[in-house]
Amino acid sequence: MSLHRQPATARQRLVESSGTPFVPSADVRPVVGVIDGRNRNDEIEPTAWRLALEAAAVAVYFATSTDHEWWLAYDRDGEYDGYDGPYHLWSTYPSGSWDHVANTRGMMDANLENVYGEDDRELECQIHRSRVVCLEDAPEFVRREIDGE
Repeated sequence: MSLHRQPATARQRLVESSGTPFVPSADVRPVVGVIDGRNRNDEIEPTAWRLALEAAAVAVYFATSTDHEWWLAYDRDGEYDGYDGPYHLWSTYPSGSWDHVANTRGMMDANLENVYGEDDRELECQIHRSRVVCLEDAPEFVRREIDGE
């Protein structure tokens, strides 16, 4: 077994971003809990998804209860001006194409809060299904934007 191997799964990447092979940091623990089935999407804070993107080379997929789909990714090496940022969001409805925006940290947090219904606690979290993948396993349009392929 090589001690210098690359983590094979998104879960491993998140856990090992904490500096240990076994215990996730407080920043990524909520998302690891969702991956493991110990937490539901509505049981974690919206910003936990952003923190997971910052911690490791992963991408996040959401299917919402309104038939909306999202892919999220973080570009740690890109250069952005004051209007764009390193937090990428692709979204689509079943009948449409994928729309892309590069967000600042504040805008990404606002998008996540909106899908969680943070402005109106009477609303439920709209994330019906989530999936976390290694960045290289994300769809080509995500990899192309982040890796510059």
